[in-house]
Amino acid sequence: MTMVNWASVPDHRIPVRVVPSLRTRDTTPPRAKFVKGPLPIGWICAAVRCGDNQALPILLALKAKSDATRETWVKPPATILQALGITRMARSRAIAALEHAGLIEIQRRRGRPPLVSLVPWKDG
Repeated sequence: MTMVNWASVPDHRIPVRVVPSLRTRDTTPPRAKFVKGPLPIGWICAAVRCGDNQALPILLALKAKSDATRETWVKPPATILQALGITRMARSRAIAALEHAGLIEIQRRRGRPPLVSLVPWKDG
């Protein structure tokens, strides 16, 4: 068996074969979505008492999206709200109730979903 001195062979003459990667994106499990804490009890209670029964799930979805994207102003997450069974009209009523309770600020845009910002919670 003779050894080939590959240093003297031009690159285009060296035989190549593609080796599949051992780790692909398809084998990694999907990341679970979560709401980052701690969440003040007063903040949760204010969302429950604001007058709409969909306000708390929407507020938690807004917090999760705001934390995940690290943005102050976010659109309501349509996929999460659909998974929770919240319609567009229910979303609008709950966002209005949260705004009236002082838990969020809204930038309304004609023909588009509103941009929402969470107001920092102050105990008391």
